[in-house]
Amino acid sequence: SARIQALYENSPDMITVLDDDGRLIDPNKRLCEATGYDATALGELTVFDLDETLDAEAVKAAWAEMTAGDRRRREGRFRCRDGSEIPVDVHLQRLDLTGDDRFMLIARDVSERLERLRQLRDQKAKIEALHDVAADIEACETPDRVYELVVEAAESILAFDICIADRAAAGSLVP
Repeated sequence: SARIQALYENSPDMITVLDDDGRLIDPNKRLCEATGYDATALGELTVFDLDETLDAEAVKAAWAEMTAGDRRRREGRFRCRDGSEIPVDVHLQRLDLTGDDRFMLIARDVSERLERLRQLRDQKAKIEALHDVAADIEACETPDRVYELVVEAAESILAFDICIADRAAAGSLVP
């Protein structure tokens, strides 16, 4: 129907139908835009060309065990026409089409989510490192040693550009 076709073509997700050899049949506009291939070029590829992390024989064996309506999910990486890669979350469903083995592949670009996770891991590591410095500061016996630890932490953990030589040239900055 026209409604289903409109949903398919205007989806923010990358969608295509695969045959049992993994050939991409009828990729949607989003898949073309995201990968840089036109529909004709994608039609000449298999999902194994697009996602080189897949083991074709293992995937085909898993597909053979699926019945109509079965779903699978995995993470992968689509190689774009320009050589770049897109990390994707892929959902695959075996379709119930008379006489043809077909699979609906829906993939979502997860680049932004992975970048947010990386930033959170980096922030967590910095907080843990700062906590360790705070524990070291508690054990300091001189104000100069506190200052040195703070400067080292600012430079190494927070990436501030503080030169200890400036402190030495100016004399002790800690009373």
